[in-house]
Amino acid sequence: MSLPAMISISAQANQIGQWLTEQTQGSGASVELLANQRHLWESIYSMAVDGNPKILVCFDGETSRGSFNERNLLYRVDRAWVVVVMRGHGFDHSGMNEPKVPLATAFYDDCEGVRDLLRRMTSVSEEPLDYVSMKPLPGVAQPGMANVFLDGYVISFTTANDLPAVTNLAPGEDPET
Repeated sequence: MSLPAMISISAQANQIGQWLTEQTQGSGASVELLANQRHLWESIYSMAVDGNPKILVCFDGETSRGSFNERNLLYRVDRAWVVVVMRGHGFDHSGMNEPKVPLATAFYDDCEGVRDLLRRMTSVSEEPLDYVSMKPLPGVAQPGMANVFLDGYVISFTTANDLPAVTNLAPGEDPET
């Protein structure tokens, strides 16, 4: 599967966000694109206790493909992404495996649904999207109080993306001259 053109990180983030927004429409969830890990954690900290579910999308860096001698010749990177699925639960701690009013689904099922939506995306990667993991959101409060009012999972995946070749030619210079 080859993309019609190289895709920038910002265009890729927008496609992921748009896909999730379209696919979760009517669920009450909001999708946010965040520029970096700092903004991701700011959004997590500010999550309302009984707020609507949130899906947070954040670019998490990229790694060149190949060994030391190959990296500048392969022109392909693995871009890492994290998607955080969150919802507040107030003082009720029993909601992970049960539907929570007004939501008709269990939170675990919602997280699996988002994971599967991501795995079906075909327009953001030169290869099939590489699902890496789904893990509980780490504690976001002082010890003993972490995640007391918040359910959250972090979904990690990578995409394969091409980079433009780097040459020694000046822009617009013909390689035959």
